[in-house]
Amino acid sequence: MQIINLSTSPNVFISMPVEALIDAGIEPGDAFEIGVEDEKIIIQKAQPDDKCLCDGDCNTCPFREIDCDETNC
Repeated sequence: MQIINLSTSPNVFISMPVEALIDAGIEPGDAFEIGVEDEKIIIQKAQPDDKCLCDGDCNTCPFREIDCDETNC
């Protein structure tokens, strides 16, 4: 078990097996989204029709490794 002091950092790194992501349908290079529901952390593959918040700065875009025509954002 990992002990994390949540008061010192706005982000934490959580290690998980790649096989778990693949079993969930998330392949290397896929976009995924993280949410919380009923005190559970939900990690799921982003759907093609989901809209991202594009600010026009491709350098910080999480989709920069794939072709982005800015019509999907």
